[in-house]
Amino acid sequence: MSRDERSKARPRNQTDLAAEIARIGGLDAPALKALWPAWCGKAFPGSPPARAPARMQRTTLALALAHRMQCEVLGGLSRVSARTLGAVAAQEFGETSAPPSAPPRRLKPGSKLVREWRGVVHEVAVVEDGFAWNGARHRSLSAIARAITGTRWNGLVFFGLKSAGSSKVRAATNSDKSAGPVDG
Repeated sequence: MSRDERSKARPRNQTDLAAEIARIGGLDAPALKALWPAWCGKAFPGSPPARAPARMQRTTLALALAHRMQCEVLGGLSRVSARTLGAVAAQEFGETSAPPSAPPRRLKPGSKLVREWRGVVHEVAVVEDGFAWNGARHRSLSAIARAITGTRWNGLVFFGLKSAGSSKVRAATNSDKSAGPVDG
């Protein structure tokens, strides 16, 4: 399949993608290997088209092709994620002994942080340009922590997103709507 043929047959949205993945899931190994060059391209410019690994099982071929299609239609990993996974793999396979560094964490707009301080519950909403608390916008969690306590606090520590004295930020999950220790 040429690049032009592939671009015509390329799934354009999630519905087309789901249908194409379902279709390739039912193909046998020779048919999957025939699709490989069209989706996996060339090893480098000027080289012959890539061939599917000879000993790769049918299920793995289908999964690899489905992943490649998803990357093209929906987008692949960010550079930070790819670098982090590469570092984890390098450590896992003994290529390095250095532990991978944690990827930077970002609080996403729409998240809520909750902290009780001296009997008062404080809710902070993460917004595009900072944080909303007590009817006002703030650029940092530290500014909010200072307003609540009257003393200097690291905002990430105050809201329980980072341990005191640690350089690592604790990952907040979608189910983790309330962050931070309850304190008096």
